[in-house]
Amino acid sequence: MLRETYIAMMDQVEGHKIVVTRYYPRGIARVHFDEWLSVLAPSRALLKAGKTGIITWDAFSRRFRAEILGSPEAVLTLKSVAKLAESQDVYLICWEREPPCHRFLLLDLVRKRSWEAVR
Repeated sequence: MLRETYIAMMDQVEGHKIVVTRYYPRGIARVHFDEWLSVLAPSRALLKAGKTGIITWDAFSRRFRAEILGSPEAVLTLKSVAKLAESQDVYLICWEREPPCHRFLLLDLVRKRSWEAVR
């Protein structure tokens, strides 16, 4: 099953742990997670626009979905994460404790299998 948590809690969960941050999580030893998939993070420009309040969460959400679904590498990665989650618990991990955070958008993309609509 595909789940989510945040970096401060990742040692409290059992399963395949995937960090989906744009930048490598400094100060976090690699032994605490299984993969770092920056391809599933917002672009640098979008992350900056969202973090600084230049754009609203709604605008961020639309642009992020477009970035992910417009990237063959990101779509392929998202499909492989979805496939892995069919057989075990998989956690998407980012810094934010709760929404808004792009990991919730990723969960929604997988649950709706949104890549099927962009063929």
